[in-house]
Amino acid sequence: VNVNRVINPLTGEEVKPGEKGELIFGGFNSLGYWKDPERTRKHFRTIEGRRWFFIGDEGTVDADGYFQFIGRGSSIINTGGEKVYAEEIEEILMQHPKVRDAAVTGIPDPRWGEAVTALIAPAAGADLFPEEILEFCRERMAGYKKPKHVFLVEEIPRTVTGKLERKELKERAQKMVEKRK
Repeated sequence: VNVNRVINPLTGEEVKPGEKGELIFGGFNSLGYWKDPERTRKHFRTIEGRRWFFIGDEGTVDADGYFQFIGRGSSIINTGGEKVYAEEIEEILMQHPKVRDAAVTGIPDPRWGEAVTALIAPAAGADLFPEEILEFCRERMAGYKKPKHVFLVEEIPRTVTGKLERKELKERAQKMVEKRK
């Protein structure tokens, strides 16, 4: 039997409908990560005698038990004490008619902890400026979610299957900010 739950990662208790938490999976699980006991301890835990896999993704659950994905734990940006979900910002940026592709990451910032940073690949033939992106964001999201840095690039780093290369994205964004200084 496969069972999914959304729990508060600090207390280990199930969240109430609409509250954010971490998705965990119970049911048939592996014994852990091959030759990686530290990672196994982190992601495979026992609660009330049952083994659970802590996925690391955040979401909510509704009153009917349906899970709503919010963001990957690894792509959450902590800026000024607030959590920003990169996927949420990317989804909004992709709505801009002059944007072909977009990716968002957090880079170290002395004031904010992390600065929301967007890399944008403009649509073919589009004249796009970072200021347009910032104005677009201002109308569609809270101020703390708005990118502090916007860079126009030819391509967004992705795998052959289209998945974002988050590590390369972060490294590229950091280098771009450092060049700007």
